[in-house]
Amino acid sequence: MSRRSEKKTEPSPTRRVVLRLPESIADRHQGDWTGLRELLSKWVSEGDYLDPVTREPTRQVCFSLPTDTAEALEDEAERLTEATGERWTVSRVVSEIWARDAP
Repeated sequence: MSRRSEKKTEPSPTRRVVLRLPESIADRHQGDWTGLRELLSKWVSEGDYLDPVTREPTRQVCFSLPTDTAEALEDEAERLTEATGERWTVSRVVSEIWARDAP
């Protein structure tokens, strides 16, 4: 047996996140948030920062994210609030990541 098959992987802890996202994101995913989760995990792993873009009408959605991703989004919202003097929310950070990096 290989070491990989012997090693049991624990699921990463998740946290429920309620966001107001642009309708284009909410419409595209319709309850399957896998693509958005993957995009956000990629953003966290790259340690990237955002530059503000544009806004569109929003809709409230709720799904679970890995805890480290949720915390990184909160940290980025706080960093951008301090850097710009504008109030940044996690929803706005997610929207900006989507606008910049979505497939």
